[in-house]
Amino acid sequence: MPDASPARHALWFSSLHHHQRRDAATFLSSVRAPRYDAAMRVQRTLTLAVLLATAACPDGAGGDGGDGGVGEGEGEGEGEGEGEPFVQPLRFVVDGVDVGDGGLDFGAVAVGATAERTVGLVPVGAAPVDILSQPPVLLGGRDVEQWSVPAQPPAQVPTTGATFTIRLTPTIGGELQGAVLLALGTRSDERAVLLLRGTGEGPAREPGLRASVYDGTFDVLPDFGTLSPTSTSIAPTIDITARAGTDFFAFRFVGAVDIPADGQWSFSTTSDDGSRLLVDGAVVVDNDGLHGPVTVAGSVTLTAGLHAFEVQYFEKDGGELLDVTWEGPGVAAGAIPAAAFFTAP
Repeated sequence: MPDASPARHALWFSSLHHHQRRDAATFLSSVRAPRYDAAMRVQRTLTLAVLLATAACPDGAGGDGGDGGVGEGEGEGEGEGEGEPFVQPLRFVVDGVDVGDGGLDFGAVAVGATAERTVGLVPVGAAPVDILSQPPVLLGGRDVEQWSVPAQPPAQVPTTGATFTIRLTPTIGGELQGAVLLALGTRSDERAVLLLRGTGEGPAREPGLRASVYDGTFDVLPDFGTLSPTSTSIAPTIDITARAGTDFFAFRFVGAVDIPADGQWSFSTTSDDGSRLLVDGAVVVDNDGLHGPVTVAGSVTLTAGLHAFEVQYFEKDGGELLDVTWEGPGVAAGAIPAAAFFTAP
């Protein structure tokens, strides 16, 4: 069973931020929970403020540990006031292995993909265990937005145990850290904590689009997958002015677009010569071929959030032009702003 002392839990939380101190109010601001009425909000805030007080002092600071202190000397191991040392009543179990001490490692998960783990809650004793937090499982930590709890456990864990589900959906590359917290009482040490770790595998998401330039003579849009670009860069928006006044080239802009609201979205390209626009890998606008300035539009139903996005363009000779617009719920027809573009979904 993991060490349930307040100092140990405080160290667990401090490790989420490279052993830097962090106050309870900051942690509370990162806790994810559904809507609830004002009375419940006050109750949960007060309860968690007490439960997380020691997380702000990983070195055990807080005086001599007398009235509510967590530190060395008289009162060590106590929460608020006097009382018996807290004995952890729950174990976190995954695939039959106790993970409460070492944490739960999701390993490498591709950016944009999803991984889930079912976590068992097993009472240590012969009595059911009440979880006071609402919802029972709360999330926090540096990368809290990468984690979710699609299936919560009951508020009372029976003697036969219960389960909940943790989901990791990386939107960024690199090491990811989070934490699960269950409030099991009103004292500062009466909680169960499970550290979460994982790695987002793939390109880190940055503002802008990945822009590739290709030199060549084209009568239609080429199969870009068979070509090697002349140059690549991160472009803040769709812009071909770097090749203004030249001929015999093509551009490919690849990344993601952040759709502000659910609904029907219209996209258009005005180009000289050919162009094409794809959303989530599907062609929405096909404006290919040799021609002067021509506008073609298409529409697609999208949910709010990031969607894979690509614009292709080529110029043979003569004038060159590429304008791209969008229109949707609450958004008037116009150029897509740079703030909507990211290098990865």
